[in-house]
Amino acid sequence: SAFSEIDKIFQAGSEKLTGQPYYKDGKESKHIKSLESRYSKDPESFIKLTRKSYWMITKLEDDFWNQQAFTPSAFNSHYNRILCFQAPVKMQKQEAQKHRTAEDVIWDNYGGYDVDKLKYLLRGGTISQADFDYILKRQTEVSA
Repeated sequence: SAFSEIDKIFQAGSEKLTGQPYYKDGKESKHIKSLESRYSKDPESFIKLTRKSYWMITKLEDDFWNQQAFTPSAFNSHYNRILCFQAPVKMQKQEAQKHRTAEDVIWDNYGGYDVDKLKYLLRGGTISQADFDYILKRQTEVSA
């Protein structure tokens, strides 16, 4: 049921955060009940939002969020704030950098070069044949 799934999310997150599950009393159960409809509409989005909340509590360098508990009541109380939260631009750039591939770096560094410059870099060993082929292919796609 949605109730037990929501409860599992907060049990696991709270245990990971504090070393023990959150204290589930009538208040927390009431909040889980009120979250059931949100979970039922789109479980995947709900789970992403709880992960976002957990991240905000544990990783965001913000006194307000660092003092929050990972419980159904806290999540429910701050639902709209969590939903609308956007990480600071600097943090978004750092996250984007973590997910860049080697091809992204090659493209950023050499994607604007013409074929003659790329051949020169290839002969000099700055780029590999695979990099050369990738850049030419991507230039063709971009210009199309």
